[in-house]
Amino acid sequence: MSELTSPLTVLVVGQGNVGLPLAMRSVEVGHRVVGFDTDARRIRRLGAGDSYVDDGVGQLGQRARHGTLRADQ
Repeated sequence: MSELTSPLTVLVVGQGNVGLPLAMRSVEVGHRVVGFDTDARRIRRLGAGDSYVDDGVGQLGQRARHGTLRADQ
């Protein structure tokens, strides 16, 4: 498998117990991520940098502020 030379924009549908950690891991390896969810409360919390998943998604707020993770509905 060849290495990527530029970051991808990744869409992760569903920002629950599986989608949010997947989105954060994608950010960690250098991709820009759009996290999509139909739950407006989740989108507001993600936009505020607040994690509601018990997975220890630690740097959520920092990622949201730097624009590498964007929550959308």
